[in-house]
Amino acid sequence: MASDGEIFPLRPSASTSEPSHRIAPTTRASDPELVECTAFLVRAIMMRQHDCACASAFGVSCFARSVKAGASVLRIRDAPSDGHTYRRRNLQICLELTYLYTQRMEDAAIAPTAEFQLEFLTKVERILSQGQSTTTYKFALLIALTNIAVEQGADSGDALEVRLDDIARQYLDLYWNMARPFPRVGAILKQSTNNAKPAKIITLLAREARHSQSSYQRLRAYRATRDSLITETRRTLARDVLYRLQTVGTNKESQTDRFLYEHPPTAADCAKLERLTLKPGVAACLRRLRGVIIAMVEARWALWVREKNDSLATDRELEQFLFGATRTNVAVYAERFYDLQGGRCFYTSKKLDDPKSGEVDHFIPWARYPFDSPFNLVLASKAANNKLRDDLKPPEWREKWLERNNMHFLRLIAPAHDGFAALREDRETVRAIAAWVYARG
Repeated sequence: MASDGEIFPLRPSASTSEPSHRIAPTTRASDPELVECTAFLVRAIMMRQHDCACASAFGVSCFARSVKAGASVLRIRDAPSDGHTYRRRNLQICLELTYLYTQRMEDAAIAPTAEFQLEFLTKVERILSQGQSTTTYKFALLIALTNIAVEQGADSGDALEVRLDDIARQYLDLYWNMARPFPRVGAILKQSTNNAKPAKIITLLAREARHSQSSYQRLRAYRATRDSLITETRRTLARDVLYRLQTVGTNKESQTDRFLYEHPPTAADCAKLERLTLKPGVAACLRRLRGVIIAMVEARWALWVREKNDSLATDRELEQFLFGATRTNVAVYAERFYDLQGGRCFYTSKKLDDPKSGEVDHFIPWARYPFDSPFNLVLASKAANNKLRDDLKPPEWREKWLERNNMHFLRLIAPAHDGFAALREDRETVRAIAAWVYARG
């Protein structure tokens, strides 16, 4: 085959009247080029040029062998040489089209098949059942990646780049309540097998967690310490968790299947990371299987905590304490939304007597996805709120809500004395959550 950068002609036989075509073998062809040349190949086959069809079959097998051997460029010398120029030219055509088609398929975002999703779920279960855990960090990382896939990913099958700072924020959210004493035993529950000291994340959060029980309001309320908390949490998960998550088995017979993401081989190298990339299909699987994955992880996490905390026994309130998302007191926003909405119900546009005659509602229902940012809140009449409950709102209301978030963006992110103190990134996060929730009905 031609060397890098060379262009060689793809010509039909003299018996056809098709025009000549040229494709650079080491560059990606545009869609029209690929379609045009593929069409020529099909026409050649339909005209009973059987050697071209045979060459096509050989080209596929030749391509497969080259990929397995690690070849980056296919070479025509791999083909059988019988001195027949026409046959060799057809083989060139087939090799090129096979190469270009495969490149295109690799670049295309293909949604995971049912078989892929089943295999993916099996691998997640293997991490949970066979992976060694000296802390609960692995459980938190799986939940964090699943939530980020919903908030930032897509169902297309694309790879997804994830900032470790975003994972750190998820960690803080997950562990915040766990850094407080469990009421039934009057002590903070162990999240590590180290009896000498608690898990690092618990130590980081112990002082701040006393101040607030609300879900993510704490990081908005304590912005002065937020950055340092995120930085320390990111360092902990990068150093201690990333390279361990996908390893199962005992220390002597451990196996690593990097089906979620690639990473450096050592803790020291992982500690330098600022991002990781979820492999193609992973984010889509996490999104589609979120309910199953979260249930699996929470069950294993609760079991781990029970086994490491002897005083718990079969306490039925443990799961609620560990995973029960605590709602922010959204009623405090009533007056501000009353002013923002001109004193009217967001859904019906009917006039409200005063802020207290309405109720602050989660536009994306809390039961569908717990997210209490002001970008996800509206003021509604009590009658409308009670009627809707956990139902998804009609598409026209969704558009109205998204337009509201854009129109009043600056006020929603303004400090509390002037606005709602929402995080800037919440607008796009809630948009992604809405797309995910509505896609599932």
